[in-house]
Amino acid sequence: MLLRWIAKAGMQESGRVQTEFGMRVAVTVDSNRRVVIRSEDGTMEMPDMTYTFEGHWDHAGD
Repeated sequence: MLLRWIAKAGMQESGRVQTEFGMRVAVTVDSNRRVVIRSEDGTMEMPDMTYTFEGHWDHAGD
């Protein structure tokens, strides 16, 4: 799910996406910092990111 939001946000100038749950999320990428995510499936290294949940999408605005 998070990877989908990253991909969608990367295509938007604002870095904001509407999730499939109707929430607005801003994704900020810090390409100068790296993080490692470990799970049962393996290890993934990627840029450090911040997800800011901004509430429900306002179709009349943004």
